[in-house]
Amino acid sequence: MTDTTTIAFLVTLYGTVQGVGFRARVRHAANQRKVFGWVRNRRAGHVQAHFEGPPQQVRQVLADIQMFEADITDCVISKAQPCAYADFQIVKTSDSAAMAEVLLDAGLKRASVLTLEYVDLEQQFREIMAHIPKSRADDLKHLAQHIPSRFLGEPLVQRQKILPFALKDFTCSFACEAWSQKVMNSAMSRAGTKSAEALLDDKTNGQAFARLLGLRVPNTYQNGVSLAEVRPRQGIVVKPSRAASSKGVYSFLSNDAIYNLGANTALSSFAEFIEDAKKIPDKLGRPDSWMVEELILNEDGFLPNDLKMLTFYGEVALVQEATRLPTRICYYNRDGHSVRTGRYEDRAFEGTGVPAEYIELAEKISLKVPIPFMRIDFLKSAEGPVFGEFTPKPGNFQGFDAPTDARLGRCYAEARGRLMADLLKGKAFEEYNAFLVAHKAAKSQILSG
Repeated sequence: MTDTTTIAFLVTLYGTVQGVGFRARVRHAANQRKVFGWVRNRRAGHVQAHFEGPPQQVRQVLADIQMFEADITDCVISKAQPCAYADFQIVKTSDSAAMAEVLLDAGLKRASVLTLEYVDLEQQFREIMAHIPKSRADDLKHLAQHIPSRFLGEPLVQRQKILPFALKDFTCSFACEAWSQKVMNSAMSRAGTKSAEALLDDKTNGQAFARLLGLRVPNTYQNGVSLAEVRPRQGIVVKPSRAASSKGVYSFLSNDAIYNLGANTALSSFAEFIEDAKKIPDKLGRPDSWMVEELILNEDGFLPNDLKMLTFYGEVALVQEATRLPTRICYYNRDGHSVRTGRYEDRAFEGTGVPAEYIELAEKISLKVPIPFMRIDFLKSAEGPVFGEFTPKPGNFQGFDAPTDARLGRCYAEARGRLMADLLKGKAFEEYNAFLVAHKAAKSQILSG
């Protein structure tokens, strides 16, 4: 039974606290004070620790940590439940099984505090927005963008005139729009109708629609075959039939230069490829079903960069360029200037630029599909744009920083408005309807066969 004199705190420390021996010093301080618990790194770059023991000793440890010669920029202390730990350990980032209940209880308390904080921040924002000089307008907008939109009250609408920026600059959220779209697609599925996103998310369907539009698409040599049926050779790409991103994707540059793009590794023979690929279905939780495509090369005869267009019904708002081996990322705005978005900062590179023809093509394609958002991916080949895939549900869509999330959220909402206007005016979407007819015919043929 836990001693009633035992107290516990969950502590989160921000700043330069990883890669500097910080966890070892925390453990040493806890052991010196005979306090139990654990400390671990977090993937976002901060450190989290649980301390429990007699009240005086726990408070001494908390004071000791604040005196460390480390660049601690912020420290959040939350009450927690004692768990009767017998020592103090440094635990792995991914090892959360033994800490689950501690983290849940502390998380509930932190969530309650954060709710109060956001309510207070919104009230502060309304109090000060009329008194901030124009020179601080960007800072004021940045503050507003960090407040979740569900906390932004109706009074802001009446006070819009005194704001030095528009409500749409901070009230929208790309992450919220993406979640809403998922809910809508699920509702359509339950009603017996597949959304355009769901149809085009299938690689075979996406390529069929791209061909109907006259786009250059890699040739498909095999599809839906088992690994044993794949005929490995130079100049092909082998991927799971329902792959996500580059996981399980192999490019055969030559017989002794085969690249696993998802793992960023090189293989030197077909035999190595077979042994490596055997593990993929279990890793991905997918069936043993593979697709074999034509390998597209760049001007240097190597693997081309990807250009991923975040397109909002006729308008490209953001472009992501990605290299292979290793993976490096650069973001651009529609004008081709590189921008920071808060995503993949540790893998950033200067970028090779975005030709205008790629942006213009993506915008034309997006106007032919009755959906507000689609990421349209191209390969930057030696011959120009080669269609890669449609990606209506990009991974890590919640990972953008607050200004980017707000800007893309506004683009999403405005695109939905333009689309709705076109639908009400009777726009036919002829190419997409032709694709639907062909898709239904092919499906009926498979069922009847």
